[in-house]
Amino acid sequence: TSTYLITFSRVVGGFSHGIAYLTVLMHASEVAIPKLRGMVVGSIHFCIMIGIFVSSSSLMPIYSTRSYEIDPTQTIGYNGLICLLTGLILGCIFNRESPVFLMKKQRDDEAVEIIIRLRNEPHETITIRHDVNEFRLMINEDANFSSNLIKYWMQFLIVLLFKVIYVASFNMTINNYFLDLAKINFYDATNDFTGMILIGTRCGIMMITMFMIDFKRIHLLLTSSICCGAIFVYLTFNPITDESSALIA
Repeated sequence: TSTYLITFSRVVGGFSHGIAYLTVLMHASEVAIPKLRGMVVGSIHFCIMIGIFVSSSSLMPIYSTRSYEIDPTQTIGYNGLICLLTGLILGCIFNRESPVFLMKKQRDDEAVEIIIRLRNEPHETITIRHDVNEFRLMINEDANFSSNLIKYWMQFLIVLLFKVIYVASFNMTINNYFLDLAKINFYDATNDFTGMILIGTRCGIMMITMFMIDFKRIHLLLTSSICCGAIFVYLTFNPITDESSALIA
């Protein structure tokens, strides 16, 4: 109920999420073999969507019974704490140091041992030697590259701007504004197309952008677009009601 506490929590949560998210992506891309690198990094986003689905599903009993004796926000907070503690325990048991980090610290022998364990090999193989050489090449290239943000301030500002736009576009306040704007033009007493218009426009823009950037996965993107479009069309002619949502639950 406190705006100040919510603001403070969002800042701390966003800062922590940013560090953890980038660390996991970098670690996964460094230790995974090239053949599985895309799947491993992509699975991180899949796990995030699973977490959102589980947290949202845990609130269904509260909303379905219209009983707000349990605070929905507090329920999500408990879920987050449970996931946090579970992640810390699993991280302590299964986590491995990055071979790239060890090699930067001149601990090459430890790095090779970690790679052997990650590759599930009994000893150092030709493939592992090849990976070690690639890591050394990457480290040398990083050493010759300037990390000074002032030198690349334009690129930094562009990335920062797009990040702010991306986060703001999914903010509830802006969502409500776009919904009200869509309701003025697309709403009537019989059918409400506002949600479909908003989500459809976003998905269309995102898919067009992805098509322009990544041609290699065009078949996967096309399949995803057709499936999402079919779901939207179905929901247009079969809107979700209280009875159908209870049946789905």
